[in-house]
Amino acid sequence: EVSKENYSKYLLSKVYDGHIPVYWLLASYFATEKKELETHTWYYIAIILTQQEVALCNDKTAIRASNELNKQFNNIMPLVRSSPQHTLKAMNEVMFFIDNLKEKPNPNWICYYGYNANELLNNLTISKNLWKTKRDSIYKDYKKNITNQINKTKIN
Repeated sequence: EVSKENYSKYLLSKVYDGHIPVYWLLASYFATEKKELETHTWYYIAIILTQQEVALCNDKTAIRASNELNKQFNNIMPLVRSSPQHTLKAMNEVMFFIDNLKEKPNPNWICYYGYNANELLNNLTISKNLWKTKRDSIYKDYKKNITNQINKTKIN
């Protein structure tokens, strides 16, 4: 049981454990507090890591996880949309955080967002020896897009 006063402190103490729901909770918390840069940062960390985990699921309908989480944490997107000026600044923080995140827990939890998860109970994810390669591939695509946007902004 965490007091309201210690809620953000508690969540921030857990960020290096690699549990993606913590990042969603942080984005939601900061959105409630109207802290735009922090909301952007934790939201994009949550989205990118969620997509990495979804890619590890055998049930490809788990791709809907991000949409479902956006619905569940419905206070994040209005703030993100109303403060696009923070997106690129947040991306430097996002890339630094993801580049340095060492813990990557089992992705089974995200696979339950798929429609066929109950049928795949013993086979929720792709082979564990492919996890790092798949995660790296997803992140590489995001990082390339982020870097291109940052560079484009510097040119203008």
